[in-house]
Amino acid sequence: MLQLIFVLGANTLPTGFWMAVIAASKPEYVKLIRERVALYLIDPISKKITSKAFDANAMVQDPILLSFFSEVLRIKASVWSFRLCLEDAMLGSGGKQYFFPKGSTIWVPITIVHRDTEVYEDPLEFKWDRFLKHEAETTETGKKVDKVTKKVLFNKRGKPTRMGHLPFGGGKSMVRDPLESRANV
Repeated sequence: MLQLIFVLGANTLPTGFWMAVIAASKPEYVKLIRERVALYLIDPISKKITSKAFDANAMVQDPILLSFFSEVLRIKASVWSFRLCLEDAMLGSGGKQYFFPKGSTIWVPITIVHRDTEVYEDPLEFKWDRFLKHEAETTETGKKVDKVTKKVLFNKRGKPTRMGHLPFGGGKSMVRDPLESRANV
């Protein structure tokens, strides 16, 4: 039952709520989201707003919207990851060793992972562009432009890690299609 409560806290309803609250919290966020979403309007003249009014497939690939959404998930997702010890194990953290006997259930609160100061600068601060990667690209005409893509890897202790952002869990228990989950929000 307790596991179900944690799972319900990480579904699309609260994520959509926090996305809306944070997006509306500052005028610059409202402007940013409006401008990005407007890029995907199929018929800008139409007064009807339906699911067919937007190119949702393209919109969920937008690096700026993805970065904003990823930061919302990083700050607000209340996901817990559960692991069963298949054999006796010793795990270290903060210079201490902890023993987990075979059959133990380990709960990892992802919120703590998302606030790791070794991975994120100012982890308690909302930075909508935290998940953006800027790369210089040269066009066919030789002009240099800034190409913006979604940042996937972060560094911890000087090494790249994917484990710094786990809003959908990890391993076999991970949401099968995180992209679909984002589209639902």
